[in-house]
Amino acid sequence: MITGNSYAYHQIRGILDAINESKNQFKEAYFITHPACSIIAGKLNYKKPLTCEKYDGSFDVLLNATRPDIIIHSSRLDHFIKEKVENVNITESDIYYKEFKRAILNVAQYTPRLIIIEPNPILWKYKYHEKQDPTWNRVKKAVEHCQNCILVPTEELFCQKTCCPAVDPQTKLGMYCDETHLTPRYSLYLKPVIIQAIDNN
Repeated sequence: MITGNSYAYHQIRGILDAINESKNQFKEAYFITHPACSIIAGKLNYKKPLTCEKYDGSFDVLLNATRPDIIIHSSRLDHFIKEKVENVNITESDIYYKEFKRAILNVAQYTPRLIIIEPNPILWKYKYHEKQDPTWNRVKKAVEHCQNCILVPTEELFCQKTCCPAVDPQTKLGMYCDETHLTPRYSLYLKPVIIQAIDNN
């Protein structure tokens, strides 16, 4: 099962190719998504005025009925934390960390393997780590408590030492459809790391 928000929608070519080319054989794949919400953000979805108010736990019945062999999740997350927060020394009492942890463990109980893809860079004026770290560092800390969770890092796929380019230096082609979403061509960059996560027994 593939879940997420608009990130998953724009990455679907790379994700499906990875599923098809993995060593594991799957009979079918389900794809459930929403433009802005994320099932691993739990009640933090309530902060988004985009019909996410009832999103937390809304797929539990479906996940329990299907019990997917693998859940692959990809979503933009930076919009769930707007205020300035600690990015390194995240405590157990941190409200954002606690909610990511609760939601991730809830999803993970329905599958032998939950694969979470790190959000790809966002082409805004903000620096990459200033934008991504508040949420992604909390997801990483939460996954430390999840035995069947696998993180798929993407920073090295799309970023160089000093920047995350919008144009492929070799092909000179644009890598993004807009300020946030990968083109189908560059979603294929994700394929090897997703295959590795799927085949990692």
